[in-house]
Amino acid sequence: MTEGSYVGKESNAAAWRLVATGNAVAGPGTVAAPSINLCLLNAPFYLPAGNHGLAVYHRAVTGGAYIAYTNASSGPFANADLSIHPNPATAPGISRTTLFGTSGFSPRQWNGTFYYSKCSLTGDAGYGFFGSGCAGSMPVSTNVGTSWPRLGGSMISTFDNLPANTAVFLLGFSRTTSPFGSLPLDLTSYGATGCFGRVSPDATSFLFGAGGTASNTLGIPNIPSLLCAQVYTQALVLDPAVNVLGAVVSDAAAAIVGQ
Repeated sequence: MTEGSYVGKESNAAAWRLVATGNAVAGPGTVAAPSINLCLLNAPFYLPAGNHGLAVYHRAVTGGAYIAYTNASSGPFANADLSIHPNPATAPGISRTTLFGTSGFSPRQWNGTFYYSKCSLTGDAGYGFFGSGCAGSMPVSTNVGTSWPRLGGSMISTFDNLPANTAVFLLGFSRTTSPFGSLPLDLTSYGATGCFGRVSPDATSFLFGAGGTASNTLGIPNIPSLLCAQVYTQALVLDPAVNVLGAVVSDAAAAIVGQ
């Protein structure tokens, strides 16, 4: 997944985050009409509200497999929850012969189906990427929910690629506004060129880790009114020699409280 449109990022692996994998048995479908075999994910992923680019990659372990498609531009395909559409209309969809390669085909529309649930119907918790961080002396620090937020439980946010084993955890109730202005906030004027603050720092805490990794644990009260409440997380990664600010930022994630 990547934030915003996929356009211009098709060959840039650094702009994408792996959010899920799964296995399936290839069926006898055709290019235009895929088989009805389902690919069950090893673990679900959370897709926060917003605009996202998605890449679906098929890899055959044995034998042959192909992605069902149509050489056309149509859509959007939408219901009350989700809209899958070309963005912009002049780039309706593409395929690549290798993941994030340069050779491919356009327009090419994937023929497939996504299956999903919603917190409002099932009470599912979620923790998912929505915006990229920036690299410093180490690669971009990822932001992973190693324990998703559930009533009466704990949300654990884990960050890697910490040069000093230290970070400032940021928890916010907004991804659009903050005390410093609208979000995302360009941190160039603060001395961190190419970095963007993506969550409002409504609560902060210092993280101390080891081996380049640190985690924050947040207890979730068992209060029914918190069900499906949403918060946003990011970390300010201390990296003293990398820029004037002496820090970069991690990927940003959204979390929704489940049961």
